[in-house]
Amino acid sequence: MGWASAALLSAGSLLPLQGGAVSVYVVLGSDTAVWNVLGGINTSKYRNHFAPDLHTQPQNNAYQVMDAAFRQRFTDSFGHPVKLTWWMLVGSAYGQADNTDVPLANLMPLYLMRKYHGAALRQLGDELTLHSHTFFWSDYNADGVFYWNEARTFHECRADCDQALAQSLLEEEVFPVSFRSGWHYMDNEWQQYLNQLL
Repeated sequence: MGWASAALLSAGSLLPLQGGAVSVYVVLGSDTAVWNVLGGINTSKYRNHFAPDLHTQPQNNAYQVMDAAFRQRFTDSFGHPVKLTWWMLVGSAYGQADNTDVPLANLMPLYLMRKYHGAALRQLGDELTLHSHTFFWSDYNADGVFYWNEARTFHECRADCDQALAQSLLEEEVFPVSFRSGWHYMDNEWQQYLNQLL
């Protein structure tokens, strides 16, 4: 998100400096993935299978949002069709998927988006980048039942994040120009690490 030089973002509020007008630039986007159950990933199953339908079926959202006629319905202040940022989910539970219909399951949503909608992304001027969830297969309450839990710290997921970032760059030629942390939080360790890398 870009802010005009006459503005200050502080404590979640935009404060005008010296009584001047401010401009706010909004990044419109979607944190996009593929799911195997309504509302997300089956967190009680270590190896999931994910259907690619969101990206591959013309009646589903990806094709509809990439349609130039759809974009023309929404224009910016200059009359240009809306551009979107796509934060594609990579890593964690995808790395354990049993899918064999993509080259690397760990990058499944990113791969599907580029394969089926890469040309439209370029034509529309959209931005393709990444997001990551801190899914961590664990038994935090020590009851003998493991789940894809939200990791308590980034340190537990760092190796997974490293792998997903490296694979995204090497296999899909995507370097995250912006990055969205998924699930519930981004702790200071994760933020500092991303600041060093990106």
